[in-house]
Formats: sequence, C-alpha cells, structure tokens
Amino acid sequence: MCEVSVWIITYNHEQFIAEAIDSVLMQVTDFDFKIIIGEDCSTDRTREILLEYKEKHPDKFDLYLPEKNIGMMELIRATYSMCTGKYVASFDGDDYWTDPHKLQKQYDFLEANPDYVLHFHKAKIINELRGFTTYSTEAFSKNADNSLEADHFLDGFNPITTSSVMNRNILGASLPEWYFNLPFPDYSYYFLLLQYGKVHYSPDVMSVYRVHKGGVWSGDTYKNQYGNMINFYTQIHHHLPFLSRKKIDKSKAYYHYLLLIIYIKEGDVFNLKNQLKAITELNAPLFLKYWKEIISVSFSKFILRKTFSTF
Repeated sequence: MCEVSVWIITYNHEQFIAEAIDSVLMQVTDFDFKIIIGEDCSTDRTREILLEYKEKHPDKFDLYLPEKNIGMMELIRATYSMCTGKYVASFDGDDYWTDPHKLQKQYDFLEANPDYVLHFHKAKIINELRGFTTYSTEAFSKNADNSLEADHFLDGFNPITTSSVMNRNILGASLPEWYFNLPFPDYSYYFLLLQYGKVHYSPDVMSVYRVHKGGVWSGDTYKNQYGNMINFYTQIHHHLPFLSRKKIDKSKAYYHYLLLIIYIKEGDVFNLKNQLKAITELNAPLFLKYWKEIISVSFSKFILRKTFSTF
C-alpha cells in the first residue's frame, strides 16, 4: 500500500490537467504515492490526456473512467474508495502545486503530530473571471499555534482551498450516504474529519487555485449559493451532533440575512418575510446588529410599510 493517495477529480479540464499532473509528478518524497483520478466523460480532450499519462506511468496512476457522465458526487463516491494510502492529498484538476516538497512537508507534519487529522496551506489564487492574482486570506479564526478545531469552521467561511489539503485516511472505505446529498463536498469532508482531531494551517504558499467560468460557484447565483449554505448547515447539524448548535444557528442566520437584503432589493415581500422570521428565530441579535442597513435598503425600495404591515 502506498503512503499517500493523490485524489484528483476532473471534468473538462483539457487546458489545465497536464499542468496539474506534472505538478504531482515533480514531487520529491521519501515515500511512495499513487495518483487516483476520476474523470466524468469530459466533452474535451481531458480523458485522452489522462490515458497518455497512464501509458507513460502505468504504475503511478489508477483511473476511474465511467462510460457515461455520472456527476461529481458519484465520481467522488467511486474514487474515494480507491484511495488506500495512509494519507489522502486532495486535488482539483484545474489547480496545480508549486512546491516540489509539498507532499513531503505535509506528510512529515502529520507523521509527527498524531492529534491532527488535516494539514492545509496558503494558496495563490488566479482569478480568471476578474483578471487578477491574489492569495488565500489568513484572516480567519484560528488558534495561536495555527491550529483549528470544529468551531473555527462554523463561522460561515471555508478557509481551505481543496488542492492545499492532506488528511489522514481515517473515514473508512466509503463515506456516509448522507454526505452525497450535501451541496459542498469539500467543506463537508472537512467536518467529517474534524470528528477525529485538529487541523493545522501553514502560511507556506505551495499551490495555485484557479477561479474560472467552469468553477462550481462562478456559474451560480448568489441566492442559490446562500440557500445552499443554509441547507448545508442544517444537514451537518443533523448528522454531526458534536458540532455547536449555537454556532451553526448563527451562521445560518447570517446567510438568511444576506438573502433578506437581496429580497428587499428585489421587492419580494413574501420571501423577505420568510428571511426575517428565520433570522429572529435563529439569532435575534443578528437582526438588531443589521437593522439600520435593513431599514435603509427597505426605504430605498419603498416597501417597508407593506412588509411590516403584513408580517
């Protein structure tokens, strides 16, 4: 059995996948690693490129190539069970690693710190939609020693870019069935791991994360994004009772607030009222915190009287 399984999910990444794979093959390690790739019947040359790499490095790759498109979650289901290494390094097929010692650094940390289940690092972000380059923020909640626990991930912000992760392979041969109904597979995966230990953050920049028109979030509307976050928190609270109910409710209330502002601007009284009710039931102080902004936007749309007279 190899020490590390590099787990890649890809679809229509013809222009990116070779750079991604090359950045894995350049890794300098004192342990064996295997590259597990699931490709979901891309309409471009992604699969052809993968087969070329497999032919050149037959012992380095295990490919999962379904005969028809099965969707991301089913691809995750099939390929996760193929990850048999002691550790799993996640990777999106449109990203790439920049440090040839990335795997070794993360492996060494997890080997030396058994109370940690996941290691991630800072990433360079190339935003092709807006034409700029930046870095993943370090302005997120964490302990003084750069460790994070479950509560740090319940503030409505996921600080982890997928391709920066290495985690212990401790969840068994398959993921729980309810996991496959959640909207954010990476975020959900981290919460599954947090049942068993802490997370460590490194400020070293060792990967590039791309934002482009084919990304999961970029083609979605804000209303759908916020609604998905509310559904996500509802589901993880139900299935992972070790998580803080108070923190989850606060995060849900915040996303209801973001929806509220959208519905105020749209003049959608029915959905506006639903968001107000949800906020006050989940976290009334949040409404009080933002009431000036809510009322200001409401007046600008001339619906305040109608809204509150029918509430």
